Amino acid sequence: PNKASTLSASASRVTSTHISQMFRVNYSYDSRYLLTLTARRDGYSAFGNDRKYGVFPSVALGWNLSNEAFMNGSKFNLLKLRVSWGKNGNEAIDAYSTLPVLNGKNYLSDEYTSIYGFFPNQLASPLLGWETTTSYNVGLDFGLLKNRIKGTFDVYTTRTSDLLLKRTIPSINGTNSLLDNVGRTRGNGIEFQISSINISKRNFSWSTDFNIVHAHNEIVDVGLYDKDGNPMDDVASEWFIGYPINVNY
Repeated sequence: PNKASTLSASASRVTSTHISQMFRVNYSYDSRYLLTLTARRDGYSAFGNDRKYGVFPSVALGWNLSNEAFMNGSKFNLLKLRVSWGKNGNEAIDAYSTLPVLNGKNYLSDEYTSIYGFFPNQLASPLLGWETTTSYNVGLDFGLLKNRIKGTFDVYTTRTSDLLLKRTIPSINGTNSLLDNVGRTRGNGIEFQISSINISKRNFSWSTDFNIVHAHNEIVDVGLYDKDGNPMDDVASEWFIGYPINVNY
């Protein structure tokens, strides 16, 4: 009998809303020169009232060198040069993240009677908005031996602003962190991938794939400055200029 217990039912409901519009134009001249223009407008209900929407444009240019007359007789079945620039938004927060939240904590009155009490567990962030990454990319696609050997090579740089991070604040506010659009980062990288079809028979095939990536990112600004206007580290949040966001400290 002492093992018996009463179960209590509980329920919760979370609602979030997304809305997106996209406009895209593709243009190709003689299958040699390619142009793509794109504009996105995204909205997310979890952001602050004044910053729920973000607009993210991009442009991409392509040149099919393998379709040029001077490439006749070349061993390349595919040789395409790509250049692109664009912005992308990040919405990596949960629903209701910008709303104030109270937690219950009882306290004792002068008569040692338990009285209901509340304290702030989350502060409002009405100006919280989209994190934005701007990317630049140069790439090359190639194919040899009737595309039995194919590969890509890309070099890119990124710049991210208004990062969605929890900034450390004095605990006198009732909580020691606040979700905010904080600082800027930059990154760069190189990617290379090559694939080959070594054997292709009716009952047997053998293919290989190889890729290698090098990526680097570092903090540029965390929203703190010295008296001369130079960016400063945020030691309380463990953010350091010139280092990645997540470091061992």
